Amino acid sequence: MKIHILGCYSPFPSALGGTSGYLLQTEYGNILIDCGSGVIHQLHKHIQAHKLDAVIISHTHADHISDLSVLKYAIDIPKHLGITKNSLTFYGPIELKSEYSKFEYKDSLIYQPICCNDRLNISGVDIVFCKTKHPVPCYAMKFTYHNKVIVYTADTEYCNEILNFATDADLLIIEATMLEKDFKPDSGHLSARLAAELGHKANVKQLLLTHLWPYYSTDLILQEAQQNFKGPITIASVGQEYYIR
Repeated sequence: MKIHILGCYSPFPSALGGTSGYLLQTEYGNILIDCGSGVIHQLHKHIQAHKLDAVIISHTHADHISDLSVLKYAIDIPKHLGITKNSLTFYGPIELKSEYSKFEYKDSLIYQPICCNDRLNISGVDIVFCKTKHPVPCYAMKFTYHNKVIVYTADTEYCNEILNFATDADLLIIEATMLEKDFKPDSGHLSARLAAELGHKANVKQLLLTHLWPYYSTDLILQEAQQNFKGPITIASVGQEYYIR
């Protein structure tokens, strides 16, 4: 599996890039994970949107869905021009239905609800979900391909459900929204320290810290995380690629 970082900031874009979005690729296809502001621009540096096999949305906050409103055009216009005949399915919590009801071109972008018990197989990847601890319904995702595992926490507080869900992952893409000095309990998010602690307790092989406040120094984020996780840690930046073999 290959992961491209298309956006990693929150709750608004940085000068260095947009909000949450990740492209997962195998030799069989392409999956877009979340679709925040600026994500489609970055996606088109790798593939055209109509080459996607699916989009999976974790929850309805704007920094994870902003570019859905333009993705529909990136699917419909190639159909209109005869470049493709395919529609695109996007999966997400039932709360996305109200957003979808506002869309034009529903024959180009098709919504499919997900819940915790669902299992998908897309582009050869097995995908399961876990509800996170967040102010709105939100789903973490586990991607398994050729016995390799990537877990994406989406937005969450520290909780045993996510710790267990992430156990032994080859790569944990985990939110680290705040530094500990700014962290507030019950915020629905993690500090860099808590993200690293969760990764350590879950025995993951490597951490990718994402969902970052734009004003923070990446050096400070890394220093805080390294106190609690001794394996490889990377701070997400737009344009990065990760191979899990």
